[in-house]
Amino acid sequence: MHILSILDIKKMIPVPTDCYERIDFNELEDIRYKDLFQKEYAFC
Repeated sequence: MHILSILDIKKMIPVPTDCYERIDFNELEDIRYKDLFQKEYAFC
């Protein structure tokens, strides 16, 4: 496995709701992009 990035949740800070967008993995059309999101999510 080759790690491309890491989401370090313990270092995250509060962000106003209008500054981010929730992503539904099932709505992603690009299979490679969807796979990358799922791998990063599983790694956390």
